[in-house]
Amino acid sequence: MERPLLVTFLKSEATRSGLDLTAHVTRILDGTSTWFGLPAAATTLLEADREALELERHEYLLHLLYQRRLELRGKGPGFDAPSMGKERKKK
Repeated sequence: MERPLLVTFLKSEATRSGLDLTAHVTRILDGTSTWFGLPAAATTLLEADREALELERHEYLLHLLYQRRLELRGKGPGFDAPSMGKERKKK
């Protein structure tokens, strides 16, 4: 992505989140470096998986997103949303 487009994208996302640009970028970088605040047991497992796949963190996150996409293709968007569980119980 060209730098002006990247900055425009980041500013737009920051505004949508109610943050200034610096806070938004810090949030993204901090989340990436800390596995988004997941518990140690989860991060240890994710790190072991990442290392077993011989992927860098960025590549591993792309892998996780692709795996999610495969699950969505079979089950549909929002299949695991809290509201979906309530709708299933009503049926």
